[in-house]
Amino acid sequence: MKAAVLTQLGTTPLLQNIDDPHPENDRQQMIRVKAAPLKTLDKLMTMESFYACYSDLPAIVGTDGVGILEDGRRVYGQGITGMFAEKAVIPTNNYVVLPDNLDFATAAALPNAVQGSVLPLRLRGDIQQGDTVLINGATGFTGQLAVQAARHYGATRIIATGRSEERLQQLNKLGAQETISLTQSDEDISKQLKQVVSESPIDIVIDYLWGHPADLLIEALQNGPTHSVRFINVGNMAGSNIALGAGILRGSAIELLGSGLGSYTEEEFTRLTTEFLPEMFQLAAKEKLTITTVPEPLDNIEQVWNRETEAGKRLVITLA
Repeated sequence: MKAAVLTQLGTTPLLQNIDDPHPENDRQQMIRVKAAPLKTLDKLMTMESFYACYSDLPAIVGTDGVGILEDGRRVYGQGITGMFAEKAVIPTNNYVVLPDNLDFATAAALPNAVQGSVLPLRLRGDIQQGDTVLINGATGFTGQLAVQAARHYGATRIIATGRSEERLQQLNKLGAQETISLTQSDEDISKQLKQVVSESPIDIVIDYLWGHPADLLIEALQNGPTHSVRFINVGNMAGSNIALGAGILRGSAIELLGSGLGSYTEEEFTRLTTEFLPEMFQLAAKEKLTITTVPEPLDNIEQVWNRETEAGKRLVITLA
C-alpha cells in the first residue's frame, strides 16, 4: 500500500509502498482510509524537539482520520498505525460512525476543531441559553467553528476578534453579532472592548491568542461591571505569557481556565467521541455548519507537508 513514512526526525515524510498493517488482537481492526487532516500536531510529532515525537522509525505518520471498516461502516477514528496511508489499524471500541451524507474531507477536518471549540464551550464554559460569548482570535479554522457552536448552543450575543477583515465579515454570516479588528491601535481595541463589556456582561471568553490581546481583554473585563466570566484559554498564537497582576483577580469576578489534553479527566474527554463529535457530524451533514477544507491527494504529501494553509481552512489528505 501507499503511505507517508517518516524515516528520520526533522525531515519530510516520504511517499512509499509498504506492507499493509494488520490488527494484533481483537481490540484492533482495519480501516480503509479515505481522508486524514494534516494538523500542527502531525508535523510536531516528526520533530526531535517535540515531547511526543516518533520514537520507533520508520513510522507511518498521521494521527487520525476517516474511512471505511471491513463491514462497510463509515467512521472516524484515531490511528494505532499512521493514517496517512491507504490502510490503517484503529481500536475496535473507540470510533464514531459518520452520517451517510457527510463527505469524508469535512468529517476528517472537524474533530480537532471540535476538540478546540466545543470542549471548552461545554465542559469549561458550561454554556447556557442566552449567554454572551466572546471568541478571541476567531478567524482561524477552530475559531470559526467556535462561533457556530456558540450559536448552536444558544448564545444570544457572540463577539469575535481577529486580524483579517475579510474573515471577520464572514463571521457575521456564521453567527457573530459584533466583530473587533485586532489590527487597530491598542487604544481603539480597548475602547471597543470596554464598550462591548459595558453594554452586556460577558459570560464566556474562548481565547486562542493569549499574549497582548488577552491583556487588553482582561483589562476591559476588570474595568466593566462585576460579573462572573469564565475566561478559557485554548491557544497562544499571540504569545505564551500575559501581564496578570494579582489585583486583577482580587478586583474582578474573572475565572481563568484552560482547555487542553491535560485539563480534562478521562471521563470528560470521552464525551468528545460519545457526544460532541456525533452531534457536530450531524450538524455538518445537515449543512448547519460551514467549514472550508483544502483536499490534497496522498500522492502529493511531500509537496504539501510544509505548505502554509490559508487561515480559516484545513488541509486534508485524501485517498481514492
